[in-house]
Amino acid sequence: MIDLHNDLITYEYLSEIEKKERIKKDIKDDANVCYALFLNGKNADYLNSYSWAKEYKNLSIEDIGGIDDFVDILSFTPKFVTLTWNGENQYGGGAFSDCGLKKKGKEVVGKLNSENIALDLSHLNRKTFFNVVDKAERILVSHTCFDKLRQHERNLTDEQIKTVIEKNGVIGLTLVRGFLTDKKEATIEDLVAHIDYFCSKFSFRNLAIGTDFFGTDNGVKGINDYSDFYKIKEALKRIGYQDDVVEDIMTGNAERFIINC
Repeated sequence: MIDLHNDLITYEYLSEIEKKERIKKDIKDDANVCYALFLNGKNADYLNSYSWAKEYKNLSIEDIGGIDDFVDILSFTPKFVTLTWNGENQYGGGAFSDCGLKKKGKEVVGKLNSENIALDLSHLNRKTFFNVVDKAERILVSHTCFDKLRQHERNLTDEQIKTVIEKNGVIGLTLVRGFLTDKKEATIEDLVAHIDYFCSKFSFRNLAIGTDFFGTDNGVKGINDYSDFYKIKEALKRIGYQDDVVEDIMTGNAERFIINC
């Protein structure tokens, strides 16, 4: 399997030392995980305090709003970058704000294009989303769900899904309860419903997984870590999904996208 999104530095329940030791172990053990350095608007000094993460091959940077010098971003050789988190910053508007892509944001998109670094549109509001799509050469949405099944500012509309597919992007389905359902508990059936909706209306070829395991403590019941992923595969096969399709959703689609980053 490949996970398009798991936060490196959101272990709020651990001490700083425990965080770094746990993260280093997870990076070593989970070679197929795209880990995100979630900056939450912090500056380059904070980013560079995680310089040891540069050795990891599948790294992304989430919310570069506090970074002014593009060189600091490039030094981490990220596969993809998120301009914002949920709020507004110097580059544009996140999911819970109203503004679109700003002048500085347009400049950053151009620089990312020149370095073949993809734009992760996960946390953008819809205005900024389409502003970025018009200018970005490579896009993905690493962790989201689908608005038709669960209305949420962070979920994609059908129009957004079509746009990502048209640009040969990939969409990572997240395991965050609040994006999957409005119920108090998310089940594997809820997760499978989002997968089935996407595959039935669009195609399985642009769908992947982006768990956000470390970014939430409200996930899917029974899916506690990567060792539980077989349950998702089994659930899909029970409703008629063929082995090769399941493999593409869980691994192949994300792998093909990352290879070209």
